[in-house]
Amino acid sequence: MELRHLRYFQAVAEELNFSKAGHRLHVAQPALSRAVKELEEHLGNRPPGPASETRARAARDRKALPAHPPEALWPAAKGEL
Repeated sequence: MELRHLRYFQAVAEELNFSKAGHRLHVAQPALSRAVKELEEHLGNRPPGPASETRARAARDRKALPAHPPEALWPAAKGEL
């Protein structure tokens, strides 16, 4: 990890926009994106993918849930606990 990675990350966080941060730092947007990705990989922390990937993951999770709660949960649903 290099100090520039942290400076780049800070600029993106402050600007909330890679293009504006790149302009402020006098760095091309692709190079800035690459540096932030390298920092994330070095720290072992990757944010969720694009919104479409996140929606697909949520849809898969919903399909994994049973359509109806198991009978053991019915008393709780009726407030009978």
